Amino acid sequence: MKSPVTWISIAGAVAIFYAIILNLTTGATAGVRQSLALESIVAAVIAVACGAFMVSRGGRWKFFAIALIGPGLFVLADSGMRLVLLLTHR
Repeated sequence: MKSPVTWISIAGAVAIFYAIILNLTTGATAGVRQSLALESIVAAVIAVACGAFMVSRGGRWKFFAIALIGPGLFVLADSGMRLVLLLTHR
């Protein structure tokens, strides 16, 4: 059986991939764009949390954690600003 850190790293990798795809996708209506921004923020928070856990474990996982945290923070900033603009534009 794999260690818990391995499963958390897999979950973080899937979450950051999903967050980046949702962040790059454009929606046809304002409601769809708002939904995509919210889903992207949730996936990025999961990826950053997985990365923070792996940093706390130390060792070889620190480098993979940096690879999760960096894009996760970018997606959080970008989708967060997009969500603020969508909510204030109505």
